[in-house]
Amino acid sequence: MIFSRYLMQSFFFLFTITLIFCTFLFLLLDFVDKSRHYFPTVTADATSIFWFYIYQIPYIILQCAPLAVLFSSSICLYNLSTSNEMTAMLSFGYSAKSLLRPLFVCGLILVVFLSLLSEFIIPRTSEEVEYIRKVHFEGKKSSYINKTNWSHNNSSFYSYAHYIPNTKIFLDLKIITLNKNFRLEKVEKIARASYEENKNIWILQDIHTEIFHHEEKKFHIEKKFSPKKQLTLPISPDLLNIERRHLQELSLEELDGILERNKESGMDLLEIKIAWHTRLSELALSLVFIFGGFPLAFLRERRKESVFIFIKILGLGFSYWLLFSLFRAIILTGSLPIVIGSWTPLGIISSCFIFQLQKTLKAHS
Repeated sequence: MIFSRYLMQSFFFLFTITLIFCTFLFLLLDFVDKSRHYFPTVTADATSIFWFYIYQIPYIILQCAPLAVLFSSSICLYNLSTSNEMTAMLSFGYSAKSLLRPLFVCGLILVVFLSLLSEFIIPRTSEEVEYIRKVHFEGKKSSYINKTNWSHNNSSFYSYAHYIPNTKIFLDLKIITLNKNFRLEKVEKIARASYEENKNIWILQDIHTEIFHHEEKKFHIEKKFSPKKQLTLPISPDLLNIERRHLQELSLEELDGILERNKESGMDLLEIKIAWHTRLSELALSLVFIFGGFPLAFLRERRKESVFIFIKILGLGFSYWLLFSLFRAIILTGSLPIVIGSWTPLGIISSCFIFQLQKTLKAHS
């Protein structure tokens, strides 16, 4: 128990230092690049730039975490070997397998942490990053339809359930009209509204209309149905609350929602499905990478062998992204199912690390 706690503390210390260094390096390089090519061309004040980078930190942490895990676990286990702590542990009756439990616990903690980060923090901070980029830096107008998807014009109010920016289609649009006495005059429920840019009009489909007649002693509702009609709406697609975040910045719940809403919209969902599977596989990647440095715990001061193993471990780690890019390209051509193509890179790297793990355990059992 004491050894496990010591190993976990050592790993998380190295992981934190590595993650801070990688995050700072990324922010510094990005700031230097944008200071030369982007910030001089936009309206960027010091406060906006500061928050622009602060809000990017969670996403950078998610991207850097797998390699930080691999590097930290390798250094942590290598330190056990060079300081003879591993020799002392084995002399007290501990087996090589006893290293696996604390490493596995560390991996699980990281997977939970990264899952919470990607589901609840990154989608919100990414919205702020894009808002600062588009509104503060580039001076574009903010959406006049707020997050509750409501808008109004004179005596009419407009609401919608979903908006598909790629095809400029509203789903479940509702138009509520009031009379001059602020009484309910008409409610139109439209299943689908598509925008024709060349005519600057909206094509409404499946319109259910309820007309409210307010008379002195009588009130009744007249119901009508129209399969299709054209209408000029005071809603410009250019000012709608369009999703500007990258797919990697969306939560799994948001990706599920996009897939569910656009099943019959004609929108190409391949990229979204790939992003959904990629998110899960990259979360599992940290759990796999934490065992990558396992052979370094059993070296005997052979520096050439240490360098060779360390390079091999890092090479395996970097090869995941090469494999991922390769299989992603194959998926986009339609030659490979999405599930197989998205998880195969992780499966290949996992197989290499498992083989390496079994070989080490067999040599020191």
